[in-house]
Amino acid sequence: MKSGGVLRFNKYYSTRKHQNGFYDAGLVGFDSVMEADLSKDYRGLAPCIVGHVYVIRTVKGPRYAKLIVLSDEYSFRTVNPDYLQPFEFKGYDLTVDVTSCRDVGKIYVSKYFHAPDGLDVDYLPYYWEITGLEECLFSADLTFEYNEDDLKRMNLSEAELTVYQYNESSESWLKLPTRINSKKNNLHVKKIKTCSQFAIGVD
Repeated sequence: MKSGGVLRFNKYYSTRKHQNGFYDAGLVGFDSVMEADLSKDYRGLAPCIVGHVYVIRTVKGPRYAKLIVLSDEYSFRTVNPDYLQPFEFKGYDLTVDVTSCRDVGKIYVSKYFHAPDGLDVDYLPYYWEITGLEECLFSADLTFEYNEDDLKRMNLSEAELTVYQYNESSESWLKLPTRINSKKNNLHVKKIKTCSQFAIGVD
């Protein structure tokens, strides 16, 4: 079922000893997942994470099917200068706080699971593409969430995480001043005035 641009699955139990289910195998290679990890089952509704492999386990057999979430379809919010408040893009691990905007416009967000082109540092293998507000003068604060398990799998240091923004004119990635909140597992950048691609890497 799709709801609000987020792919969701429901877990159904058959008996106490035998159960089908939907399990999160984490940020790993599709071919490397041989069986479901029963410690990471989805109980009820939960959003899928871009880049994670999920395992569907049947009761009889048991038999397994696997899927990987490669990208989320874009989601958008309407920015109204008379009613500015933070926009939380659930399933995209992103909050956009537009601190100023002169005209009504729309901001679009997509998240893709593959290597950001041209980024020459170690990074998490997904990135966000933020578009819209082309004819608006604006300033926005962005908050990106990250998963500690992803950092461990990619052998990245949490203390060195930095947000990078792609600059189309120079065709290069620019390191942004980034505040890390390790308790909430997020990265915060302020006063973004242009839309583009954003990625998380290490300094």
